[in-house]
Amino acid sequence: MKTITMMDLRKSPGEFCHLVSRHGESFLVTSQGKPVFKMVPVEDVTIIKSDGTITGTKPLTFRQKLGGEYAN
Repeated sequence: MKTITMMDLRKSPGEFCHLVSRHGESFLVTSQGKPVFKMVPVEDVTIIKSDGTITGTKPLTFRQKLGGEYAN
């Protein structure tokens, strides 16, 4: 994953959006040297809906007791 600054993103947001959506690249966006957010392709995102269904990769959990296929 490449790191870019918030200023880089402000200068050319379309370029970075294109790289993420068309080429599957990911970026860690920083502000004043600290991580703020990640830009990743939608395919790399885990979505947990209000009804409990999960789309995408298995989420990472920290000391949570989950049932079903996520119990292990």
